[in-house]
Amino acid sequence: VQDIARIARTKKQRNVLVSNGFTNPEPLKKLAHLIDAVNIDLKGDKQFYEKVTGAWIEPVLESLKIYKKQGVWLEITNLLIPGLNDSKDQIEWLVDWIEKNLGKDVPVNFSAFWPTYKLQDIPSTSIKTLRMARKIGMKKLNYVYTGNLPDDEGNTTYCPSCSKAVIKRKGFNVIENNLKDGKCD
Repeated sequence: VQDIARIARTKKQRNVLVSNGFTNPEPLKKLAHLIDAVNIDLKGDKQFYEKVTGAWIEPVLESLKIYKKQGVWLEITNLLIPGLNDSKDQIEWLVDWIEKNLGKDVPVNFSAFWPTYKLQDIPSTSIKTLRMARKIGMKKLNYVYTGNLPDDEGNTTYCPSCSKAVIKRKGFNVIENNLKDGKCD
């Protein structure tokens, strides 16, 4: 990844990673200065990692802190899986951790789960659950979104100062951009 990132930099290209965040701190610190943006999957709380993934959460949390400290643009995705990590308590824990350790301006995407692979017996995430997660997130974080289901409000960026819709999206398309010089007017 470092080799490719260095080559991309020489060609004035940006380096963006999508990762589970399970990276050792020392290689991550060496890599971070070459990365422009990263989206980390923060899957749930400690119990979720241990029970569902068989991994542990601490390296993921440490990676998030390192990227933030290194000034890398950071976004978090949380795939809400019914009955496994979609409870109000688990979402509140996640939001509280992000606010305390990364700040309220880190974008968080709550995404809908669809049954697949080893979890085919679990139903897909409802829009109601996504909207509940977003509502919890918006109490403490400035940029909270919903994904994997159509949700105009959950795909819109609102100004944290005046609450005006500044960027409206439909799917992956921006349908309205009300920013002027990158700021709300």
